[in-house]
Amino acid sequence: MRKITAAEAKSVKRPGMYRAGDTLYLRVGYAGGKSWIQRLTINGVRRDIGLGSFSLVSLAEAREMAHENRRAARIHKHDPLAEKRRAKTPTFREAAEKTYETLKPRWRNAKVETNWWRILERHAFGRIGDLSVNEIGRENVLAVLTPLWTSKPEMGRKLRRSIRATLEWAMAH
Repeated sequence: MRKITAAEAKSVKRPGMYRAGDTLYLRVGYAGGKSWIQRLTINGVRRDIGLGSFSLVSLAEAREMAHENRRAARIHKHDPLAEKRRAKTPTFREAAEKTYETLKPRWRNAKVETNWWRILERHAFGRIGDLSVNEIGRENVLAVLTPLWTSKPEMGRKLRRSIRATLEWAMAH
């Protein structure tokens, strides 16, 4: 399969994938939209990485980005798509703030609002507040909850609910 030129890329209208480089393709959608896609296999898993719209990224720029991604995947064995996703991941504190704002309209009174946030401040933020939500595991949650379950079981249950709501919000978003 031969590589398309910039002029051919501009004129192509038929939906499909057109090869533009070693791992670079021009994807033409059924509605006529065009975008640059790079297909890489990293650790045995195929990744389709979007490099931008055809109207915003030239063929030369797309080829250069694709070359950098290929090089990083080959030399450093790192996944550019995973790096992008990690950069967008909030800390536990940021996710808790968003969860708090989301749940706030559902609560019946101000006492629930105050208690929900205060429990997290006192018991969770010191240990896991600055961790990214994708770094938090069972052992982190247990380290926060275990001291409370023995001394104040009801507060431990409330804290567990708050942590769970925050992590579920993070997974959903």
